[in-house]
Amino acid sequence: KRNILSIEYNDESGSSTQRNVQPLGLWFWGKVWTLVGWCELRDDFRMFRLDRISKFEPTGDIYTPDPKRSLEEFSRLERARYDEHLAELKNQKGK
Repeated sequence: KRNILSIEYNDESGSSTQRNVQPLGLWFWGKVWTLVGWCELRDDFRMFRLDRISKFEPTGDIYTPDPKRSLEEFSRLERARYDEHLAELKNQKGK
């Protein structure tokens, strides 16, 4: 069982939202670290740049890991999106 985090997140334009997130892992994307998690507001995987999180604290609620909401599932979906993108680029070059 793991803690759900409450975060205050600032988007690109500086707008702030409060999110409850089931944290799954940290990823480094070449320039920034991101928190990968299940966003309860969006009911989906989300990546939150650490430099845009202005506050965070445990909510006191816990969650039980779910294979459908795991870092492995997130990674699988990201790989599938990437492969689809590469296939589209290849098709465009062939035209």
